[in-house]
Amino acid sequence: MGSFFTNVQVRVDAREPEQSRRRIVAALRQWMTASGYIEVRDEDNHERTFLVGPVTKHPWITIYDSATEGQSDSVLSELTTVLSAAMRGVAIAVLMHDSDVLELTLFEQGARQDEYRL
Repeated sequence: MGSFFTNVQVRVDAREPEQSRRRIVAALRQWMTASGYIEVRDEDNHERTFLVGPVTKHPWITIYDSATEGQSDSVLSELTTVLSAAMRGVAIAVLMHDSDVLELTLFEQGARQDEYRL
């Protein structure tokens, strides 16, 4: 059995990477609050987990959402739409299915622009 994973790659402003990361976190909080979620810090009492990667020398930040691990295209697309709109830029949805199928979907400013399946 192969690997299954998802994530979103968000292009950030290389001049302001920390500020870009804060904008990503704020957008996730706003989206989740609007969707009826309540932020909790109790690791044993949650329904959904987000991990926002660190700022590095590369102009991309990785976001993991536990709700996308079920390989749902709609949840992953919604997340990528929200992030690309919030950053007013580019975000890429990444879905690996059973180490056999790679799907990359490009969003720009909240709109789907292109798809690639291998």
